[in-house]
Amino acid sequence: MLHPRDVAHSGRLATLDLAMLNDLINRLPVTLRVAFVLHDIEGLDNRAVATHLRVDQTEVRRLVHNARLELLQLWRNNHPA
Repeated sequence: MLHPRDVAHSGRLATLDLAMLNDLINRLPVTLRVAFVLHDIEGLDNRAVATHLRVDQTEVRRLVHNARLELLQLWRNNHPA
């Protein structure tokens, strides 16, 4: 998940509103988006996400991790230093 320390901009804490977060999430590739939403937003555990996506739990951890990294990169690209 995005953490306040990751959204610092020029020494000031940037405001990440829900509309912006929604836009960033919608830019993720489908599989990353589904894994992220089910796990980090809906709160499903790795097993439930794995069942939904028909992958193993290790793959779920990888997908969620990559989704978080991609979201951070998308945010940084929209807020250059």
